[in-house]
Amino acid sequence: MKPYKGSVYRVSLNGKSYIWSAKDFQERWAEHKQGKGHNQFIRALQDYGHKAFKWEQLETIANSDLNDLYRLEDEYIDEYNSTQYG
Repeated sequence: MKPYKGSVYRVSLNGKSYIWSAKDFQERWAEHKQGKGHNQFIRALQDYGHKAFKWEQLETIANSDLNDLYRLEDEYIDEYNSTQYG
């Protein structure tokens, strides 16, 4: 596999966290604004508006395999007691 660069993000509101990874934040965010993604998270964005959430970039990896990014995402899901679907 080609070297991969991506980041893991945390979006939180009211003690709940949504953890996700992306190669390109702007592209992924545009998809969420269009209603693409995990239904529970999209509903929360529609109900509360994106400004109500705290947005954090947790970690970035470079020159890695895509599977490394997925493993890192899983570690943060466990750390923040989040579920994969929001």
